[in-house]
Amino acid sequence: MKSPTKITVEAVTAYRVWHVEHDGTLHALFNDFQWPVREPAIASSFGVVDGFHAYASPERAWSAISEIWDEAPHLYLAVGAVALFGEVSEQGDCYRASRAYPLTLWATYDQETNGRARLAADRYGIEYAARPLEAFDPPFELANREEHCYEPPAY
Repeated sequence: MKSPTKITVEAVTAYRVWHVEHDGTLHALFNDFQWPVREPAIASSFGVVDGFHAYASPERAWSAISEIWDEAPHLYLAVGAVALFGEVSEQGDCYRASRAYPLTLWATYDQETNGRARLAADRYGIEYAARPLEAFDPPFELANREEHCYEPPAY
């Protein structure tokens, strides 16, 4: 596995999956972190030890959403673009950063998730676009890669 490499640009646009609560707040999938509204998420300020993780491509984020649904079908999932900045490192098809803020949300095709994603976009002051899961149809081997940014918790 390739070791992380520092990136020296101001911001990187990457892609991640969020759980969207009924009140339109965005939450990390595998911990209790609620993304702050209309302010950057700063890892050190919120006790996020490992930084904020995201994928380098939207296709990889969409393939991850299908993996996550298998583990947690009760979650309302939206994929979106996120600005990563501060200290940013890259490893494989993933990024990790000390600071982040959502840029765009794409909901899946179910009505409840779309409603929640619209509410979240309004709350966070970001763009919303309804995009069905079929919009990105990654090849099988991409959807089942062993290199992941997110490690689901052991149940």
